[in-house]
This record gives sequence, C-alpha cells and structure tokens, in this order.
Amino acid sequence: MELPKELSLGGAVLSGAMLITGFLLIQSGLFSAAIMSPDKTILIGIGFLAVFSSLALIAGISHLNLVYFLPLLLLSLFSIMGFGLFAYAVLVARKLGSLEKNIVKTNLTNLAGVAYGLPYLILIGLMVWNIYPALSFQIPDQVADFVVEFTEPVSPCPLDMTGIECVDYLVDSYTERQCGTDTICINIINSQKDILRTQMINEMKLTIPDFSEDSTVRDSMRATVVDTMNNMITPYQDELKIVAAVLVFLSMEFIGRLLQGIASILSTLGLRAMVSSKLIKEKTIKVDKTVYSI
Repeated sequence: MELPKELSLGGAVLSGAMLITGFLLIQSGLFSAAIMSPDKTILIGIGFLAVFSSLALIAGISHLNLVYFLPLLLLSLFSIMGFGLFAYAVLVARKLGSLEKNIVKTNLTNLAGVAYGLPYLILIGLMVWNIYPALSFQIPDQVADFVVEFTEPVSPCPLDMTGIECVDYLVDSYTERQCGTDTICINIINSQKDILRTQMINEMKLTIPDFSEDSTVRDSMRATVVDTMNNMITPYQDELKIVAAVLVFLSMEFIGRLLQGIASILSTLGLRAMVSSKLIKEKTIKVDKTVYSI
C-alpha cells in the first residue's frame, strides 16, 4: 500500500462522509434481521446505502488512496457488516479506478453498474450470512387479519366487543332465548349470572385459546390464528429459514438495481459539489486513440 505524499482535504472529507454514512447505515437495521419486518427506518437505511455507494463511486474515479478507507474498519466495532462496507468500498473504488483509466469519457451512469455488480453481491451475501441465525418465518399480520375477517359471520359476537362485553352479550342472548318476556325465568337466570359468565368464558377459551376479557374479540381471534398457524409451520422452520434467506438476498439484489440509477445521480451531484469546492481537482487530458475502419 502506497502512502499519500501529503494529506488531502478532499480525501479526508470523502473518508469522513463514508464513515458517517456507513455508521448510520448499520444503525438503520437494513443489514439486520429487522429487514424481515420493514419500517420507515429500513427505508432510510436504503437511502443511506445509495449515498454510501455514490461516495464509493466518487472515491473510485478520483483514485482515492487506500489509506483513506482504513477508518471504515472502525465500523467493524459495531457489526461484522462494518467490515463488509469497508471491503465493498475498497472493491468498488479499486475496480472503478482501474476502469476509469481505460475509458475515454467518464460516464457515472455506466460506472454505477460496477458498484452494484460483484462487490454489491458480496456485500449482501455477507449480510445474509450474518442475519441467517436470527431469521425466522412468522405468519404475516395481514394473513391473520384476513382469516379473522373471513370468520366474522360465524363469530359468536361482534368482533369489536371486548371479551367481557362479548360474554355479557352471550348471556343476555341466552336469557332472551330461554325466557322471552317471562320475568320469573329472567330473574332465575339473573340470579345465576355469575355462574353463566364463568361457563361462557370457559367455552370461549375452548374455541379461542387466546381469549381475553380485556382485549377485543378481534385481537383474541387474531392471536389464536397466529399461534395456531405458527405451531403448524414450526417443524419446517429450518426449510423456511432457507427460503427467507433467499428472499432477503433477491430483495436486496432488486433494491440494488433500483439504487443504481439513484447512486449515479447522487455521485454526479456530489462530484460536482466537490469539484466546485476545490476538494477534488478536475482536468481535461488529451488521449491518443487508434481507430480502424474498412
């Protein structure tokens, strides 16, 4: 590794920007098992990934010395993916630096393909290897909600009632069926209302094991559906982990295709800004080129 003859302010800025972006990227949870339950934080992480790639692109075409990448190793203190980002940035920069020397006109749109080629596949491969032990397959809430809504017509009481409201509703319905307007019958049943409630609660728990007097019937039924379906797939968790890992890899590969264009735009804007602020030198050189025709 050849040391730079003097410290470059532009190199230090690029190095610091990659270090900060890499840290935020790791903290976003994009490279953790949290990606199986994406939220706004994960989407922010995808944005940081585009920024990090664009910085690696700028580092590559400006032939940034390897020394300026070494601070990225500090990210390894937070996650193995910190080393992955270090390796990714170095691979992208070295590959782009080599390519840029052999092309007549720099085209960041085309060069962005390098950032999302083999180096990116290595990065997401390391990511999948890192999160594989924590992967698990859970029944999505949307599936449970669909099952609950599908069974609503045969529900013993409205789904938005709490458990205790449902029990009282069933007791009142039983009283009405048995007694009609017979006040004597009604008074007899009312004297045994606590016993009837207990019986109703026990019957509800047989039908809906997760039945709770404080939760709504909808929530109790959803919990029961989720528990039942998860118990059914438990024996196949090892196979499902492999499927989940493949899905994560393919999803990240697809995201990389989308980010390629965004990274080229960000790197173009970033490069213009750094040239304008004199952090990167720009010069035009003449090249000798031999062409052939018939």
